[in-house]
Amino acid sequence: IKKPKQANCWVNGALASSLKHGQLSWVHVCTLLFGNLANNLLLRPLLLQAGAKGQPVVFLMTDNQIVKEQFLVYINDLLSTGIVSDLFTPEDKDTFCNAVRNEVKATGMLDSNDNCWDFFINKVRRYLHVVLCFSPVGDKFRIRARQFPALVNCTQLDWFHGWPAEALLSVATRFLADVPDVNEELRISMAQYMAQAHQYVSEASQQYLQSFRRYNYTTPKSYLELIALYKLLLARKRAELQAAKERLQNGVEKIAQASAQVADLQVALREEQIIVEEKKAQTDDLIVSIGKEKAVVDEAVEAGREDEEAASRLQNEVQAFQEECTKDLAVAEPVIAEAEAALNSLDKGSLGELKSFGSPSAEIVA
Repeated sequence: IKKPKQANCWVNGALASSLKHGQLSWVHVCTLLFGNLANNLLLRPLLLQAGAKGQPVVFLMTDNQIVKEQFLVYINDLLSTGIVSDLFTPEDKDTFCNAVRNEVKATGMLDSNDNCWDFFINKVRRYLHVVLCFSPVGDKFRIRARQFPALVNCTQLDWFHGWPAEALLSVATRFLADVPDVNEELRISMAQYMAQAHQYVSEASQQYLQSFRRYNYTTPKSYLELIALYKLLLARKRAELQAAKERLQNGVEKIAQASAQVADLQVALREEQIIVEEKKAQTDDLIVSIGKEKAVVDEAVEAGREDEEAASRLQNEVQAFQEECTKDLAVAEPVIAEAEAALNSLDKGSLGELKSFGSPSAEIVA
C-alpha cells in the first residue's frame, strides 16, 4: 500500500498489509480486550516508538475487534489529531519532550515544552500509521462513518475488489493441499469447482442486485470460509464413514465369530446326537422291559384282586359269625351268671346229695 506522508489507511475488506519505511516494518494487531482504549498500555509503546524513536509502526485493527463503539472515539481522535487526549500524564509528556528536545534545537526552534510536544505529535503522525480493516456489509459501515468523521476525512480508502479466477484457483489449490487421501487429479477438480462456485455466486449476486436492488456480498473472506467449511464437512463425513466402516467391520467380525461358534456347536451337536440315539435305544429297551414287567405286575394285581375278594368274603362271613356269637353270648351270659350263682350256693352237703342221685332224666340232660 503506497501512502502519502501523514496519511492513514482504511482498508475496506478482510485484508491488510504492513507498511515498509526504510529497514523497519512493524505490525501491531489490536485485540481490544480491555475496558478503556485511552488507558490501554498497547498505544503507549507505539506512540513512544513513533514519536520519540522515529521508527515506523503500524496500528492494525479490524471491525471484528471492536467490542464497544466507545473504542472508535479514541481512534477518531488519533486519526484527526495524531494523539489521544488524556493518554499521558504530565510526567510522561515531560519525558517525551526531553526525548525530542535535541531534535527541536537542531531545527532552529525554541525548545519550549509546547514546541517539543508539537514536534513529538508531528513525528507520531509521520511514523505511526493506522490501518483499519472494515467490511461494507450491513449498516455499521455507514453509521460509523457518519458518527466518526475522521474515519473518512483523515484516511485514504483502498477498496479490495473480488479476486480473479486465477487467484481463486490458486487460493483453493493452496488451502486444499493439506487435505489427506486425495489424488492430485481430484484435488485440481475440487479447486476448480470452488473457484467456479464462488464466481457463480458473484454473478447471481449481481442479478439479485439488478432485480431486487439489494446487495449480497461475496468477499474473499466468504470464499475462504467456503473452503474451510468444505474441509470441515469432508473431515466430518470421513469420520462418520470411518465410524460406520468400523461398525460394519466389527459386525462382520462378530458374524464370523458367531459362524465359527455355530460350526463348533454343530459338531458338538452331532456328537451329542450319537449319544442321544444310544440313550434313546437304551430307553426303548427299558420301556419294553418295563412293559413286560408291567404285564406281569398287572397279572399279579389281578390275582391279588381275586384273593382280595375272597378274603373280603371270608371277612364278611367271619363278621357275621362273630355277630351271631355275640348274640349267643349275650343270651348265655345271664344263664352263666345264674349258674355261677347257683354254683356259689353249693356246699359240701349239697355235693354229697348230688352224688347220691342217679343218672339225670332226659329233660335235665336236654
